[in-house]
Amino acid sequence: MSRKLSKLLVYGALTSGVLAVAIPYLWMASCSFKGPVEIFEFPPSLFPKGMYWGNFEQIFNSLPIPRIFFNSFFVSISTTLSALFFGSLSGYAFAKLKFFGQKFLFALALSTMLLPFVLFIIPRFIIINNLKLVGTYGGLILPFAMNGLTIFLFKQFFDTIPNDMRDAAIVDGCTELGVLFRIMLPLSKPILIVAGIFTFMDSWNNFLWALIITMGKPNMMTIPVGLAFFSQSYVTYWGASMAMATLFTLPIIGVYFIFQRYFIESITLTGLKG
Repeated sequence: MSRKLSKLLVYGALTSGVLAVAIPYLWMASCSFKGPVEIFEFPPSLFPKGMYWGNFEQIFNSLPIPRIFFNSFFVSISTTLSALFFGSLSGYAFAKLKFFGQKFLFALALSTMLLPFVLFIIPRFIIINNLKLVGTYGGLILPFAMNGLTIFLFKQFFDTIPNDMRDAAIVDGCTELGVLFRIMLPLSKPILIVAGIFTFMDSWNNFLWALIITMGKPNMMTIPVGLAFFSQSYVTYWGASMAMATLFTLPIIGVYFIFQRYFIESITLTGLKG
């Protein structure tokens, strides 16, 4: 096989992959500007014939969209900051300190990445209910304030930093927390960003837990729960659903494009593939 043909096949496969991802999103965004009749026209058109704003009017008239977006941003940002804080502490301990049960505890932390989320719903809800946090921001944030992926990413990165730097700082009178916050974290910018992106995305997309915790509390509703509002038992408002989903995905796309350089860099530093 010639070199040109192999390149052509590679680029063809990559282009097909991009189209497979991009076309559904473009279709969703296009339908958000289509009227109820145009959405179901055959043959379908990728682009709307005109800018129909009725779908956006419907979602703003049906739901408190500013409040919903505030809830999602507040919960996602708070969860991300908490996960980065506790993840960096745990990752540093597993990478640089020696203590009893270290390997077992690290394996236990990683096991949370392998088990399905639904296994933890009932025990988590019992704890949150006993703490009187149902229907509050604390109930949405606390169960996800630490996660195995963040611990793993920080541990993998801290393993690449020579112990000589830590030893020199300790000799100069620096505490372990000082080593972490003055030396390790300033060197960990790519990991902070990629771990933050993953945590933010998980929190932003969280539907089932948010539905359980905010049930009966419309002022605590997050965007995924609000999106489900337009898909009811006997009718689905497709135009409004597409408009809501388009707004729902814009922050995630913006975050990724802003920080994509650090995301790619972190893959080379940690060996993370997805």
